[in-house]
Amino acid sequence: MQPNSGAQGEYAGLLTIRNYHIANGDGHRDVCLIPTSAHGTNPASAQMVGMKVVVVKVRENGDIDLDDFRAKAEQHAANLSCCMITYPSTHGVFEETVKEICDLVHEHGGQVYLDGANMNAMVGLSRPGDIGSDVSHLNLHKTFCIPHGGGGPGMGPIGVKAHLAPYLPGHPETDGRSGAVSAAAFGSASILPISWSYCLMMGGEGLTQATKVAILNANYIATRLKGAYDVLYKSAAGRVAHECIIDTRPLVDSSGVTVDDVAKRLIDCGFHAPTMSWPVAGTLMIEPTESETKAELDRFCEAMLAIREEARAIEDGRMDKVNNPLKNAPAHGGRPRRRMGSSLQPRTGLLPARRLPRRQILVTGQPRRQRLWRPQLDLHLPAGGKLRRGSGIAVKPDAVAKGRTIRAPSIMGGAFLILIEMRG
Repeated sequence: MQPNSGAQGEYAGLLTIRNYHIANGDGHRDVCLIPTSAHGTNPASAQMVGMKVVVVKVRENGDIDLDDFRAKAEQHAANLSCCMITYPSTHGVFEETVKEICDLVHEHGGQVYLDGANMNAMVGLSRPGDIGSDVSHLNLHKTFCIPHGGGGPGMGPIGVKAHLAPYLPGHPETDGRSGAVSAAAFGSASILPISWSYCLMMGGEGLTQATKVAILNANYIATRLKGAYDVLYKSAAGRVAHECIIDTRPLVDSSGVTVDDVAKRLIDCGFHAPTMSWPVAGTLMIEPTESETKAELDRFCEAMLAIREEARAIEDGRMDKVNNPLKNAPAHGGRPRRRMGSSLQPRTGLLPARRLPRRQILVTGQPRRQRLWRPQLDLHLPAGGKLRRGSGIAVKPDAVAKGRTIRAPSIMGGAFLILIEMRG
């Protein structure tokens, strides 16, 4: 549990492999095979533990080039330490050759590090150890409910097979097995109860269903956008895993619209900035989770389709190619904001009644419909609800209370919670 991030988990896992080889008298095994599609932290982590990175090619469809992998494994067999792969792959596909790749590494005396960044597409359905992994880290964000972004908090705990367990990083003060990767013995332990509680509340069946829905959501988006955008990588069956890479590069030639313009427009629609130009320049990586409803997925797809229509207007001359809102306007395009109502729904039992008598937590989600401009969201109180000022109610400073409506123009479509005192 020591690693405080996925990247630190990589470092801890590779350190374990490195010390395993040294303990077995194979200190010369220092070559790490990494495909060009890997996360950028992979080669950085390998070099940090003193390994030599050997790059493996990928094919046009994004999969690891098995022939090149086999050739590199044989070439470096005497010094092969490990390989680092991601499954499902970084380009959003379940690669069918993953077991063969693991077998090749083991055949030549190496270990397999399987990057667990995409475990939200595996939980309850498959296990890294069965695939052939010797070490895997688990990003608690995305897969196990920890917040992500803004520098933390984060954790990247690792799991290993039994033969590697004696070489795990030890306690920073008392255990010198392989040193420590964090000054705190259990990493950011204060956030672990979030993931623990999530697993307890979901249960095995719930966690498995979450995995299925994450995969389903990604395929739903890929299918709805078909015809407007190309999905860069798919499996032989025409499906994606937990994410899909939308190719926006053709828009540049036809209308001059870049991936930056598309991302800006998505922000106009109330979405956070998507992953741009990674792993392929000029593309958008779309990675829904199990938490999005169909309505939210539809809202995203409608925004992407509307952006495509604006690009078509530029293509056929209905909109100026140089001076147009999509290309030149700042975020939100200078368009008038559109007010959208969203009813507050009572949520009971979230806070101890003894502390908050006669009060309820009321929650509103994202607007059901939203066009290409920033919304002004009206929050409507239910009958009997009144806003009591000066009572610590969680309302943004620019929110204005008028009757039973709270107007919050700065809301960008995210979840909004407010504490209301119920009177009468």
